[in-house]
Amino acid sequence: ADLVAPLGAPVPIAPVKGQMLLFEAAPGLIGHVVLKGDRYALARRDGRVLFGSTVESAGFDKQPDPAIGQQLREAAVALIPALAEAHLAAHWAGLRPGSPDGIPIIGRHPQVANLWLNAGHYRNGVLLAPASAELL
Repeated sequence: ADLVAPLGAPVPIAPVKGQMLLFEAAPGLIGHVVLKGDRYALARRDGRVLFGSTVESAGFDKQPDPAIGQQLREAAVALIPALAEAHLAAHWAGLRPGSPDGIPIIGRHPQVANLWLNAGHYRNGVLLAPASAELL
């Protein structure tokens, strides 16, 4: 959004913070994505389990919050009790580009000639990349 600000034609994209956990677990603990509400767990090939995630309006703050990490850990154990014994390998936060309505902004800018937009894919950027490129 800051890139086009000097043109006087803002693009309504804002950072959405998300926090995740990574557990060291035995391979095969879970064999598929486990989803409950807005929380999910997925296994990596090496057995580690990713668990997340949060949706926070925190500006550009990428610092993980220990209290949120504890809430995520409790939610992970409630969903997969065996994670209570698993070592917590990592807790991190990242930013996702979000649009006001959750729908990516794709196409010609309405005010600036020759400016094309492909932004605001939130947590689905990799998944939506082929279709977004086709639309653009």
